[in-house]
Formats: sequence, structure tokens, C-alpha cells
Amino acid sequence: MSGLPFSHKKHAASWPDIDKNYIVLFFLFIILGCLIFIFKVDFITSDGSNYVAYLRSLFFDGDLNFQNEFARFDQAFWDTYRPKQTVTGNYTNVFSVGPAVLWAPFYLAAHLLVVVSNLFGAHFTADGFSAPYGFAINLASLFYTFLGMCLVYKLSRKHFSRGSSLLATITGWLGTFIVYYSLFKPYMSHAVSFFTTTLFIYYWDRTREGRTGLQWAILGLWAALMMLVRWQNGLMMIFPAIESLMLYVKLALKRNWPGFAGLMGKNLLFLVFLLIGFFPQMAAWKVIYGSFFIIPQGTGFLRWTEPFMPEVLFSSRHGLYSWTPVVYLSTIGWAAFFRRDKLFAFCGLVSFILMTYTNSVVSDWWAGWGFGMRRFDGFIPIIVLGLALVLDRFKHFSFRAPFAVGIIVFMFFSFYNFFLINNLAKGKIHPGRTVAFNQILGLNEEGVYKYTGYPFSFPANLVFSLKYKLPASRYDTLVGGYIDDPKYFGTVRTAEDPVTLGRGWSNPLVYNEVNCRSIQGTAVMYAPVRTVTDFALTVRSAGKPGNGPVSVFLNGQEIGSFNPDSDWREHRFKLSKKALHKGINILEFRIKNPGTAAVESLKFTRLEYLPDWR
Repeated sequence: MSGLPFSHKKHAASWPDIDKNYIVLFFLFIILGCLIFIFKVDFITSDGSNYVAYLRSLFFDGDLNFQNEFARFDQAFWDTYRPKQTVTGNYTNVFSVGPAVLWAPFYLAAHLLVVVSNLFGAHFTADGFSAPYGFAINLASLFYTFLGMCLVYKLSRKHFSRGSSLLATITGWLGTFIVYYSLFKPYMSHAVSFFTTTLFIYYWDRTREGRTGLQWAILGLWAALMMLVRWQNGLMMIFPAIESLMLYVKLALKRNWPGFAGLMGKNLLFLVFLLIGFFPQMAAWKVIYGSFFIIPQGTGFLRWTEPFMPEVLFSSRHGLYSWTPVVYLSTIGWAAFFRRDKLFAFCGLVSFILMTYTNSVVSDWWAGWGFGMRRFDGFIPIIVLGLALVLDRFKHFSFRAPFAVGIIVFMFFSFYNFFLINNLAKGKIHPGRTVAFNQILGLNEEGVYKYTGYPFSFPANLVFSLKYKLPASRYDTLVGGYIDDPKYFGTVRTAEDPVTLGRGWSNPLVYNEVNCRSIQGTAVMYAPVRTVTDFALTVRSAGKPGNGPVSVFLNGQEIGSFNPDSDWREHRFKLSKKALHKGINILEFRIKNPGTAAVESLKFTRLEYLPDWR
């Protein structure tokens, strides 16, 4: 074991006892950095365009008017983010300033490199957009990921062996979505978000015993930094909040009022420095929107009464467990972590519940287009600590057991993670829709998979199967798409789109030169709804006249009927929000004489305008 990088054997030489596992993490950083150059990840797109706009506009123009920055982006950018002028005359930017703050030193270094290189005959464009600037930003994100992993490893070493901590940390890097956002999409905010939340959690844990006023102030600044990157990271402040609450109770029971007042003063100091540290964001909002406090995405971005927590965790549409299955092991470990550190474990659990709920009420809880449930980037430390505990438990079997098991865990979950990344890159997985995992894994849906479903969506797919009396395999594609998403099930063509169809439909057929399906007595359609509102349902149908009406039911309540005609006709119904609920609703089409009516399509249209940042 002495030759391994995670050996803790001390040598007689005068060298200090340096943990060589940091060198392993550094080599991984170097390898990934080389891959950024090999893959030529020198571009900035998607959300990154908005983050970089802050840097470019401030450095080159000395303002926050993004008109000339946004003008360089393609039509897809304008269609997605829809920037428009505000009351100040500047253009909207619904993203945070934090990534720009952290990228700034690298961006400035890139500009200096461009200027100096051009003096020696290079031909780089010094405009803030050329390749050196892109490389600098992307390498910066990778560097912050490396720093974050070093902190995660150090945090893990407080409780576990070097070998378990190292393997858990590397698995947390290569076996989760964070590798995608530090290597393939580093211009997004998630790599730096991971670093800042890890820094906050690490410093909170390090200073728990007798935290001084100065340390409370520094903790406030770290909290501000993680909120500058992603505002929802503020939920991680539940760690010092719970800690303080427990201390208040303890001091009150002891009637230690001077200590009580002293803690209040330290908490106030934390809040003051939080506000000071968050001021760059408030200043940016003031310049852009004319107000120090605002929700840039608009109030419609959050649906507080319509959470989709199970979907956030298990859905094939970027569910945390389904896309990052190593979290299953981490969950087991975190449950056992209560025996080691009750406060840390409890704070981690509460913050996870809060983050899950918050992510589930966002209008696009699946986090748009991307890889995995990226909005949990602040929970990589929790994932690693839980996994490290699981690996460390194997030392009871033998000294080498944690290493052997850790290697297997690392290889399996890292390989599977890159397997999904590869399928995403090849277009076999859509970056923003549900995934038929049996097709990705090459499994027959009518085989064992029909009953088991995707193993990494358990137990949600089993609950789904029991509730709707459908095969567990259908959870993959039926849960996560919605009729109020026009890119999804806005119009369902029965012959071509079987995803939402239940029992009672014929095989695809042609009637009057139109592809369709006929109703076999009672035909069921599942209508998943993201946001409950009134809908119009337009049914395009034809059939044999004189065979009685087709009655339409919504969740067991009749909403109307229509008589089929020999020609194709459209029949319109109102789906009242009083009869709908979030998630899967059940539509039924009933006719006495099976096969005498056919349906070509069902179109769903919102009847109410719902504000949304898009």
C-alpha cells in the first residue's frame, strides 16, 4: 500500500507529511484541462452568453448595456432569452453577476495575453469574444472545480480515511453532472457554483467550534459569494441558521443572556457582510432594471403551490437519481452520517429538502436543456461525504476492502456517467426531454424492463406503476412531458405519438386517407399538466354516423360528447382547471360500438395567460 497515492505511511525523511492525494486531484485537473484544448472548448453559448456579457460590457464598454454584446449572438439566443430594454434603457439580463466576478482575473489575463501576443505577430482579435477569452473562462471554471474538489476532499478527511476520501471525491467529480459542467459546458455557472457553496460549507464546518465575530463576518462574505453565482444557493445558509437556533435554545435554557446577546450580535454581523458582499448584484440590478431588488425572471418563474419533487429526483427528464445514480449510495451514507455528526447531517438533510422543493416549483423544474439535475451543484460535498462513509465502512472486512470497493464504484459510476454524456453528444438523448432509457441501454421494452422499469428511477416508477396500473417502463417517457409545453404534447397525433395513449386504442390505421387510431369501447389518454389552468381540447375525429355519441371524461367527470361524421371534423371542449390537477390527468373517450369512431389528433391550448420569464 505504501506505493499508492493515498497511502498514509510516514517516511523517515525530513519531508513534511503532505497528503499526496492533492497531487492526484491536481493531475486530474491537468488532464481535464488538456481535454478542454483537445476538444477546443473555446466558445461561449447558452446561459454562458449572459454571464460573459457582464464581463465584456464592463471591461470594454464600461457599462452594463448589453445591446452590442447580445447583437453578436444568433437568433436562438434571442428566441430563448428574449432580452428587451428596461426603463433604464439597458437590456435585461436574467442571470447573475457572480460567474463574471470569479472569471474576471482569467479574462483579464487572456486580454493581456492577446495584446502581448499580437505584438509578436499573432493575430488574435482583442474584442473579448475570441478564442483566448473563451479558453480563459472555461479553464477558470475547471480551476474552481479543482479547488472545490480539494475542499471536498479535506472536508471528507475530517471523518474518513485518505483512500475512501480520495475515491469518493474523484467519483464525485467524474461520476456526477459536475464533470459535464467543468469540461464540456464550463461557461455555465455550475462549476463556480459548486466551488462557492463548497467553500461556504467547508468554512462553516471548520469554524463551528467557537466561531469569532471576524469568522462570522467572513462566513457572511462567503454566503454572499455563493449567492452572487446562483441566488438559490442562499438556501445553504440554513447551516448557520440551524446552528444558531440550537445555540439560542441552549443559551436560553441556561439563562445565559450575555451569551445570547453576543450571538445575536455575531448573527447581525453575518447579515451585514452578507449584504455588503451581495451589493455587486444589487448594483447591477439597479443599473439594468432601476431597482436594487427584483426577480429578473418574473413572478411566473416560480409556481409555489405546484411542486414536482418526485420528478426532480427520479424522472428521466434530468432527475437527480436517474441521471446521477451514485446518489443512491450517497443517500445511504448520509443517513448513517447522523451517527458521526448530527448537526452537519441534519443541516444537510434540511437544505436538501429545501433545495428539492425550490427546484421543483421552478416553471422548468427539469432545468431546461442540459445534463442531469444541474441545479444541485451545491450538493456535491454532501454526495461525496455520503459516498465516503459507505466506502469507509468496508474497512471492517479488511484493510484493502474500501480501496477495492471504491475502485469498482468509481469505475462503474464514472463509466455510466460518460456513457450518458456520449449518448447526449451523439443525439441519442435529447438534452431537454424525457429519455426512454431502455432504448439507450439496448433493452427490449416488452421484456423484463417492462415490469422493472429503469432501475435508477426506483421507487418512483414502481409507485407510478401501481397508481396508474401501467408497466413501470412507461414512467420513463410519460412522466416529465406536459400538454402545456407546446414542444411536447401540445398536439398529440394518435398514430404517431403513442406515449400518452393508454388502453382502448386500435393499432394505427388509415381512415379517409388520414393516419389515426379507432376507439375500442373506452380509450384512455394521459394528459400530464405542469401548471393548472383552463385548457381547450380540440379533437379531430371521423367515423361511421349513427353509432351513437363519443362521450369525453376528464378524471372521471363527463365534460361533453360528439357524434362522429364520415368526414374529418374538429370538436372543441373546455378542460376546466377545477377538474384538472398537476401531474397526470386521465381523459377517456367512450363509445358503445367499438371501432366506429377514429381520432387523428388531440390539441391542447391554454386559455389563460401565465406570466413567465420567457
